[in-house]
Amino acid sequence: MLTVFDSFKLLDFNSFFDCDSNCSKFILATNIRETDGSYFIEIDLPGVEPKDVDISAENSKLIVKGTRNRNGKSDVFSKSFLLPQSADIQNISATYKNGVLQLNIKKRQESLARKIPIIC
Repeated sequence: MLTVFDSFKLLDFNSFFDCDSNCSKFILATNIRETDGSYFIEIDLPGVEPKDVDISAENSKLIVKGTRNRNGKSDVFSKSFLLPQSADIQNISATYKNGVLQLNIKKRQESLARKIPIIC
């Protein structure tokens, strides 16, 4: 069963990202979901080439930033996520399809619920 994970803390650094007169900023539409074994983040990036996106993870912070070039202008974006303690930052994968960046963040095995058998 998929549920919306509302414990993610979004840090939107768009207002702190410097931009000269030849660029503009745009807001990223984002969906966050949780399953038993993973967290999923989907970010709409229309008109952005995958080569212009940089994704990094350090400690409990995931940062997605990049540029979109249109009509001689560069639109810059940056979005940060504070990940829950159960997120395994060593096990994150990213795919890009039809203008949507999909991040799959696996949960740490020790954080997953498990059934404990009773030995008689």
